Amino acid sequence: MGSLILDSDSIKRRLIDPIRLAHALGLDEGAQRQRDGLTVLCPWHRERRPSCSVTVGPDGTLRSHCFGCGNGGDVFSLAGAAFGLDVHKEFARVMQELAARCGLDGSAPLPLPPRRLPPPRTPPPLSEVGTFVARCPSVCEDPALALALLDLRGLDPAKITDRDLARALPVGPLPAWARCEGQSWRDSRHTLIVPLWDEEGQLASVHARSLQPDADPKGLSPAGHSSAGLILACSFARQILTGGIPAWWHHSEPPTFIVAEGVPDFLTAGCHYGEWEFAPAVIGVISGAWSKEVAARIPNGSRVVIRTHSDDAGRKYLRQIAG
Repeated sequence: MGSLILDSDSIKRRLIDPIRLAHALGLDEGAQRQRDGLTVLCPWHRERRPSCSVTVGPDGTLRSHCFGCGNGGDVFSLAGAAFGLDVHKEFARVMQELAARCGLDGSAPLPLPPRRLPPPRTPPPLSEVGTFVARCPSVCEDPALALALLDLRGLDPAKITDRDLARALPVGPLPAWARCEGQSWRDSRHTLIVPLWDEEGQLASVHARSLQPDADPKGLSPAGHSSAGLILACSFARQILTGGIPAWWHHSEPPTFIVAEGVPDFLTAGCHYGEWEFAPAVIGVISGAWSKEVAARIPNGSRVVIRTHSDDAGRKYLRQIAG
């Protein structure tokens, strides 16, 4: 097939569909529609919540702007960031690669985007999460849940409450995302609510767990959302993630961290130790939770104890955390 003579202006004038461009650049995962285009995960910096706007500008061509890092520009700037190329020093290469990806060099048709954008790969809106967690009573206030915790591993509901490790599902209306296969978390009996935190120790989402022996699945993320990169954490661990080793820590060695796999092991470790002054910081990981960002917040010199299961999933977690 013969090649086409292309120039930068003709490419910009032909690439005016934000959805098709995002699909061609591999930026459509987690993308969210907005009035004039899309919000995508920024290709200039690592993030979990889309903050990069891709819209049609006043001149009829696409423009981008990240509200997180401030980077942006025209279609070539976006493409260069997606390709990992310097658009100023390697403009010709960016233009050629973009034309090839979008079928403008005659090699292939412009790739069609999916009929529907994939569901957002992000946590629910933070305002909804905060309101939901604030409504969650302590596990001690739910007698059935408290008894189930005692039956599970002899877990003390009072310690779970005192250390704010988990809460109970609130009464009244639930958010639209508190559902599983058409059932609310209340109907599916996922009544233990464990807050999820980001690498800076900030509330980001929740994990719902059923303590029923026959529950399948036992744990749920908010429907239509992702919990990737979010962890379970005791209050001491959150304090360190947020601001580093606190001033009241007078030991010569940094605090010990325990990284436990799954909710039961996290609660067990979180309830096992005594006062903060001597207790380790406890983190829990569920599917897709561990990240380099979390690892980077653990103070240098800290002793890290990894407690994972002796199965394939546990060994995978062990490799991820130890690496």
